[in-house]
Amino acid sequence: MPHISPLHHSVISAIAAGEVVERPAIIVKELIENSVDAGATSIVVNIEDGGKKTIEVSDNGTGMDPEDLILAWQRHTTSKIVAVEDLQSLHTYGFRGEALASMANAAKLTIRSRTSTQPHGWQLTISHGDQQKKNNAASATDSLEPIGMPLGTTVIVEELFARLPARRKFLKSAASEFTQILEIVTAAALSQPAIGFLLTHNQKTVLFLQPGQNQEDRFAGIVSQADQYHPVHAQNETSTVQLVAFFGTPQIARRTSPSQHVFINQRSVKVQWLPAWIKTQYGSLLEAKGHPAFTLFFTLPADQVDINIHPRKELAQFLEEDAIRELVHTAVQEFIRDNETAFQDPSSVDYAQNSSATSQVWRVRDSAANSGKESRVASELTHTLGKETSPWKMDDVAAQFQQLDHTYLVCTTPEGVLLIDQHAAHERILFEQFRQEYQTKISSLEQTVLKPLITFELGALEASQLRENLETFQRMGFELHDFGERQFHLTAVPAALEDRNPQKLILEVLDDIIMKRQLTKIDSLADRTLAYLACRSAVQAGDPLTPDQAKRLYEKLIQTSNNATCPHGRPTRITLTIQQLEKMFHRR
Repeated sequence: MPHISPLHHSVISAIAAGEVVERPAIIVKELIENSVDAGATSIVVNIEDGGKKTIEVSDNGTGMDPEDLILAWQRHTTSKIVAVEDLQSLHTYGFRGEALASMANAAKLTIRSRTSTQPHGWQLTISHGDQQKKNNAASATDSLEPIGMPLGTTVIVEELFARLPARRKFLKSAASEFTQILEIVTAAALSQPAIGFLLTHNQKTVLFLQPGQNQEDRFAGIVSQADQYHPVHAQNETSTVQLVAFFGTPQIARRTSPSQHVFINQRSVKVQWLPAWIKTQYGSLLEAKGHPAFTLFFTLPADQVDINIHPRKELAQFLEEDAIRELVHTAVQEFIRDNETAFQDPSSVDYAQNSSATSQVWRVRDSAANSGKESRVASELTHTLGKETSPWKMDDVAAQFQQLDHTYLVCTTPEGVLLIDQHAAHERILFEQFRQEYQTKISSLEQTVLKPLITFELGALEASQLRENLETFQRMGFELHDFGERQFHLTAVPAALEDRNPQKLILEVLDDIIMKRQLTKIDSLADRTLAYLACRSAVQAGDPLTPDQAKRLYEKLIQTSNNATCPHGRPTRITLTIQQLEKMFHRR
């Protein structure tokens, strides 16, 4: 007797329903995508009890004729693809024809739809896989009921997983399920600024967005702290790939739950390598554990991206990944270069939540010890900042700085009170000076000849990769010679890197090439070394400063690039605005 037998169609349907419909948010996502594909300019989402009781999505799209309505809930029925070739160039959200079928098997599904050619709409109800038929219905079409309604489609999902209790018990609280729904609707609204959205939960309006908005207005109307983001428009050389990016300032970077969104051709997706790649572009502007906030909108030919590598189309990969990396790199650098003021006004940020614990602070209380330190600190500051006051005029800053606890500098401005961390500020100044000297040296391609030369052997993969990239190493100032098998001779290195372990350095560069990282970031160890030197050379918390020294420190800070944070990502200064002070003292 055989042990293998075909599954009953009801079991197959139940399994398929569970694979597609995991929770209420997935239903909302699928229905919104159907509405967008139908050409809707307005979408209304009504939720009850986190979607466990009712999910209702209405649109003003093209609607369905009675014949289409009968087929719509059947498995693998779709109007969006005809041949296999269509999968190579998808221009719609849905195409598998599984969403409505899965909902019909996992819940009670009611579909109402009306086209412009129909005097009224039609309603069809399927309860947990069973189509509800009128008495004496001779055919499936006869089970449709006429209903008065505007143009478009309304889908109502009720009794979710009522006949699948094992799945229903794994649903979370109504609040938790609705949070996921809100994220889905928010993502859809971000990707479709021309479409109006209304979202309600338990008959209370949660989100209302007017139709016909542009991308920047829609972004500002949805994203919290939108004023801390700055838009950048970029494209590749052939203009086939367009990028509209919103990058958040370092002040709103987070340690957990980063606000990061990626859209490709208006579809919300995840690109696994992008978050880490963008973080590297921020460099020393972020703390080691900080995650930058960003929203990216890519537009490119459909055949240049694969969005079908995940059952719910949540992951995507680019055909020309290196070109996308370079485009993103260019966009981030433009953002940093053109929005310097973005790093100068962190007044609206709560650093208690967004920054790491401050470095350990030590304070000298003995006046005799302080006296001795003043001469040392004065000497260091004079060497770093110069003897004369910078020609930059501090018109918006009071002439006198006060030192608080030998750690913070305080002064008033027309906007409020300016607080400066003297160590973090001086650290950034020194770091940028060190890095500029370092980059000037390495860009000159001065070489140090190694005597004696270094002979080393690599693994088979590394040796093959090195042979393919010898020209790249040559441009960087390395003199490498291939002696066959897996052996190489190194006769010269860039002068700026002469203190590094040459073989280890080559392997680091090679690793970056293999992993397709940006070569300008290969010497991250150098940046860490420079940051360490800047940290040890800067005035410390606890060092006394005179008002004049404090003033010169601030002047130099303002003239320094990337000056909102120290090289480790901690803020150099915070402004408490008049408005914030008024709130603190309950004046408003």
